[in-house]
Formats: sequence, structure tokens, C-alpha cells
Amino acid sequence: MKKLDDAIISYVKELAKAHKFDNLTSTIIGILFAEPEELTMDELAKRTGYSLASVCNKLKFLEQLNIITRKTKPGTKTIFITMEKDMVKMMRQAISEMQIVNIGITKKTLPRIIEQFKNKVKSNKERGQIRMLEKIYEDALRFERIIQELIKRLNEIK
Repeated sequence: MKKLDDAIISYVKELAKAHKFDNLTSTIIGILFAEPEELTMDELAKRTGYSLASVCNKLKFLEQLNIITRKTKPGTKTIFITMEKDMVKMMRQAISEMQIVNIGITKKTLPRIIEQFKNKVKSNKERGQIRMLEKIYEDALRFERIIQELIKRLNEIK
């Protein structure tokens, strides 16, 4: 089924490249997505044609993004790499992280800045900046409600 593997890898690589991942990172994502079992770093290096050091660096990056998971098996020091393949779960995780990080920082920080400077602005530029921050804050609150509804609907999918 080499042709099926190649088709899946090609599809996932195209998706990854659309999200601005480089060729090696896209290839690693494609291989891990197509593989039903976990792979070792050596296997990934062999299958990508890149050095173990290059693969290891890309895996660190992918792990920080929560795209891959590393684990060891009892009785061995070998590191095994796997990737989530449930699209709904992946989307729910990505959306939740976006909500927690981006909207969380916005909700925590912008009201404080607006409150601190709103009554002290003197120039048209500063008034424009305050209006811009107020709009960003309002948009973030609206977007948060949309995200919460989307996550609710994703949770309903079995």
C-alpha cells in the first residue's frame, strides 16, 4: 500500500505547507499522520532522508505546538513519536488554545490599558489608539462567544 501512504503523506504535506510549515516539518507531519503506529526518531530520519539532528529539531518544534507526542516504552530508552489523527479533536484543541492564549491575554490586558490611559489622552493619535484598543477588545469578546459555540458544537460530534 505504498501508493496509499504516498497519497496520504502528499495530502497532509500540502495542508501543512498551506500553514507555512517548511518541507521537512511538512514531511514529518505527513509521515506521522499516515502511520497508524508510532515511529522512532531514527525511522523518521530514514523515511525523510534528513539527518537525525534535523528531525530532532523539527520534532521539538512540533511538540511545542502540541502536534506530536513523544513517549518511551517500559524497558527501553527509545523515544517513540505519534500524532493525533482525530480531526475534530485536533480542531477543538487548536481553537481552545487560541481562545485561552489570544483572547485570555486580550481580556486581561486591554481593559487595564484602556482604563489607565482613556482619560489622559490629548492628541488625535492617542484617541484613535484608544478607540482601536476598545474595538479590538469588543471584537475579542464577540470572537470568544463564537469560539465557545464552535467548541460546544465540536463536542457534540461523536
